[in-house]
Amino acid sequence: MIFEDAPNGVESGLNAGIDVVLVPDQVMPSEEITKKVTVVKTLADAIPLFE
Repeated sequence: MIFEDAPNGVESGLNAGIDVVLVPDQVMPSEEITKKVTVVKTLADAIPLFE
């Protein structure tokens, strides 16, 4: 699992077959990409993914 905020990082993770958690920054990736990843508002919102 990787955490990313950049569209290029998200694409790289997906291409590598890694589960991606997107924490959007200033540029939100396309809807096509966001459908393939888990999107959280903040890193704190990702804690339940580990419980």
